[in-house]
Amino acid sequence: MNPDTGPAIDPVSYLLHLADAAVAGRPVAVPVAAWLVAGVRAYLDAGGTLDGCLGLRRPGWSAPTVHRRRERDRHLRSAFGLVGGDLCALARALGRFESGPWLRWRGMDRPPPSASPVQVELFAAFASGAPIPQSARQLRRIVVGGE
Repeated sequence: MNPDTGPAIDPVSYLLHLADAAVAGRPVAVPVAAWLVAGVRAYLDAGGTLDGCLGLRRPGWSAPTVHRRRERDRHLRSAFGLVGGDLCALARALGRFESGPWLRWRGMDRPPPSASPVQVELFAAFASGAPIPQSARQLRRIVVGGE
């Protein structure tokens, strides 16, 4: 979501926008600033937790979980494109990767230089910490059906 134009508040995207703007030394979009101010004021006025007041945590949902899934999905979609948009080829690549390279590489910060582009994307998907889909239906939902 684009924080400059999106009508709905997406706390994870807003938090990432805030962090990116801070690192780059650029202004924060007005909707993001308004979200942050409202959340901080709610926290100071009513108490509770700051992440709760910012909408980053509620029953059954947390920003870290959402972020990990989004990262996984982004990398799975990229790998899907790299295998020519073939769901069966992606499923085979996932199985081979999980039982081979991932077992050897999972303690690494990044895949070795010899990794193929598909392996690089699969490494990032696995390293996201989000569960990897185990069924064709789940995989299809992620790579074809969006989030």
